[in-house]
Amino acid sequence: MELAPAQNVNAGTRIGSMVLDHIFMTLIVVLFMVPMMIIGIFGTMQEAFTVSHEQNDVPVFGGSGFYIFLFGFSLYFCKDGLRGRSLAKRILKLQVVNNRSGLPASPWRCLVRNLFCIIWPVEAIVTLVNPARRLGDRVAGTRVASYDSLTAPKPPVNWLQFFLSLIVIFLLLVTVTLALPSFKMDQVKYVESSYNEGESRQLENKLSGSLAQFLDVSVKVFDKVEKGKVKYVSVICHLRENYLTDPEESSELQELIKDEVYAAYRREDITGIVKMVYEGRRNFQMRTFYIGR
Repeated sequence: MELAPAQNVNAGTRIGSMVLDHIFMTLIVVLFMVPMMIIGIFGTMQEAFTVSHEQNDVPVFGGSGFYIFLFGFSLYFCKDGLRGRSLAKRILKLQVVNNRSGLPASPWRCLVRNLFCIIWPVEAIVTLVNPARRLGDRVAGTRVASYDSLTAPKPPVNWLQFFLSLIVIFLLLVTVTLALPSFKMDQVKYVESSYNEGESRQLENKLSGSLAQFLDVSVKVFDKVEKGKVKYVSVICHLRENYLTDPEESSELQELIKDEVYAAYRREDITGIVKMVYEGRRNFQMRTFYIGR
């Protein structure tokens, strides 16, 4: 049975709903960021006290904490999944409904409409023109209507569909994240058994000879990485003076190190990391940069 069209909503209320939803969901996402921050800080502290060639299980993105954050971010896209009413829509008495039947929109439809939040500036403009139906609503077959607790239908929440939609967007976010070049670089792992002692000593002697006035160096070269056909080069440079406090000096030294490494290996044949470390009596500083592909 089709329901009578709900009372139209005005642009001010819809924009207010969008802003409130963004504030509420940002706060929720921040709560999910806490584990990532704790893991990331712990990893940084641990690395600071034990500078070594060992690959830390805590990448720049915060390791397992990052996936917890992604799950929290997934909630942003599923915010209307419970009877078409997010926190802001409950406050402002609005509801996302199926455009044809007038019944509360399903979790799937709510997920589809909220994917368009990625282009929120465009959606905000469309909402000013047509408060009831932004682009996401047109694609998902939904609209936003006023909510009256006395007359609005209250079908049971489809929890299965809600959790499935949450899992789908989470997996999509994970897939997109893993496809980012910067994330993949953080995840490069060398094969421990492929350690090449001869090449390690050779590159170490080369760097020590040309840069001896600036640093002491330790090098490890691995012939294999878990995914790919490149060598992995790990370089630790213990600085004789704290060049890291001067951006220009630090940058020049970084380029000198790169030049020596690329004189020994073609850039496209390696991947790896260089740690420039200064350890004073009361001062510890470290700068990390990537080399190779």
